[in-house]
Amino acid sequence: MTVNVKTKIIPLSEIEADSKVRIVSFTGGTKFRDKLLCQGIIPGQEVEVQNSGGAKYPVILKINDSKIMIGCGMTAKILVEPIIK
Repeated sequence: MTVNVKTKIIPLSEIEADSKVRIVSFTGGTKFRDKLLCQGIIPGQEVEVQNSGGAKYPVILKINDSKIMIGCGMTAKILVEPIIK
């Protein structure tokens, strides 16, 4: 018997620190999407949230061997799915 578990897709701003997530999509416009892609934030990619700023402070993401700081307004527009171990 196969069990199909649906994953929850939520904004990056709701993720706690020290969590791993997979980028699903962006809800912003073309310039916003291009900015994220230039920073290496690509749908399908797994990233680690090192510092969770919530709705007031920036979030620090670890992508491969790099760290990127994302403002709280931007994190609300990045949709992710938590990676459950």
